[in-house]
Amino acid sequence: MPVPCVLRQIARMATVMAPTAATMVAVFALSSLAGAASAQALPLAGDPAAAQVEQAAQEWIGRYVEEHRLTDADTSVTVVPPRRAAPACGEAYNVSPADTKVLTRMRFSVRCPGTSRASVYVVHAHIKTPVVVTASALLANQPLTADDVALEVRDLALTPDALLDPAAVVGRAPRRALKAGQVVQARILKGVVVVRRGQAVQIVANAGPIEVTSAGTAMQDGAIDDVIRVKNVSTSKVITARITGAGIVEPVGTAK
Repeated sequence: MPVPCVLRQIARMATVMAPTAATMVAVFALSSLAGAASAQALPLAGDPAAAQVEQAAQEWIGRYVEEHRLTDADTSVTVVPPRRAAPACGEAYNVSPADTKVLTRMRFSVRCPGTSRASVYVVHAHIKTPVVVTASALLANQPLTADDVALEVRDLALTPDALLDPAAVVGRAPRRALKAGQVVQARILKGVVVVRRGQAVQIVANAGPIEVTSAGTAMQDGAIDDVIRVKNVSTSKVITARITGAGIVEPVGTAK
């Protein structure tokens, strides 16, 4: 609630209370509000480095958007007031990213040229862009179709592994139940099992224009693109192979 509104509410309370009690409540409340008001007024006004940090962070986010091919993204950044602002500098600061692994809490290093002391500024990034969300509640292990999801604009910085293409969920299944409208992240989906342990599979090896096939037995369950152990029926050797289709695998190495 805005400070002026709270002050009016306190005044009304004071009129219905005993004088001593009203005075104590008013003094306590006003001191708390004064602190809150000063905290709201402080932020970055007068911080000589804040504008440069904001610009550097916005440029970094711009490159991130370009690298991830986010063609319809609306970006912004929020610079958090530091405990110790950068000291005044007679020239432009050197601003560089120190830690950008977590988009909602990036850290930028700020120093005056020719000095070794650096100040650290925390920046919150926001990337509003269409991401895949569930169109309705979904059960765990339920194979998905394009009708199970939709695109909605959300802040990608909060869920960097959110899927961007509805087609990417088709044939996959959630590891756990999902609520309607929930952002679909890559880590909560798994491929549908197409090869079962003990199943006969076809081992297909390509060497240029030559294709060699042999019979094998799967030693593990797996989905498409999973790497599993497969026993070659002809040689009895166990190899590791990538599942490329239902009942079809491709060697990627020999297991010890």
